[in-house]
Parts: sequence; C-alpha cells; structure tokens
Amino acid sequence: MGHVNLLVVSAPESPELEVLKRLPAGVNVVAVGRSSSDFSHLTDEQWASVNVLLNCGVGKNAAKRDDIAVSTQLLMHDSPSQALLYAHYKIS
Repeated sequence: MGHVNLLVVSAPESPELEVLKRLPAGVNVVAVGRSSSDFSHLTDEQWASVNVLLNCGVGKNAAKRDDIAVSTQLLMHDSPSQALLYAHYKIS
C-alpha cells in the first residue's frame, strides 16, 4: 500500500492506542480525537493525506455513533491527490 496516513477516531486517552506507538515505518498518525473540534487544527493538506481511517476505542473511550460525523467529513472532503483506501469502524 505504500505510505499510510492514519486518522484515528477515538478518545486520545484510550489505553488501546498504546499500540500506535509501535507502528511500523511508513505509518503516520495524522491525528487522534473524537469530535470535529478535535480535528479542527488539521489543514486541507493533512485532510487530503489521510488514506486510512480507524474508528475505535472501548467503553467510555469508544468512538460513538455521533463520532461518525468526523469520518463523514473526511469522506466528503475534496481530496484531489489522495483517496481513502481503508476505513475500520467499531461502533459501540
């Protein structure tokens, strides 16, 4: 797949995210958050670079149905240079 730019929809304090510290070379975590405001700092270039979306977490840290709005924003974003290649959803 080449270089992976990962957007993670989850509470930043979720213990499951520890695994992200051990990602292989070539995987870049663009941002971690649950709400649109958590991702408001992303530039158009950063949004366009995301090619993998991970929606995760467990219990109180889980991404909720309403958090899907973030992934919808990404999917609807005008991205001429990059396309979303993979999305993983775990809805609680």
